[in-house]
Amino acid sequence: MEEITSESWSNKVLQEPAAACFIYSPLCGTCGLAERMLLPMEILYSDISYYKLNINYIPELIKSEKITSVPCLKLFSYGEVKRTIYAFTSVPLLSEEIERFYKLIN
Repeated sequence: MEEITSESWSNKVLQEPAAACFIYSPLCGTCGLAERMLLPMEILYSDISYYKLNINYIPELIKSEKITSVPCLKLFSYGEVKRTIYAFTSVPLLSEEIERFYKLIN
């Protein structure tokens, strides 16, 4: 998962046919767990580009993307939000959500 900044946001995420953006805080224990849950998704759904953003450095994106809490996973297709996930309850449920997104865009 590539760490990006708000400056590289439009060049990376908004141009991708399928992009997953993980928004986190480094002091959030749940965020660390959620990030580990995403590791198998990167292998299973390798056609999706995976990015992560530290919420402390993206105040303008918090407002524009309506991020209400962390951890947050936003799934985009060419800059359009297709899914937003806040609940990282299990790897199988996360996989189902990403599978739905994958089917939606293909």
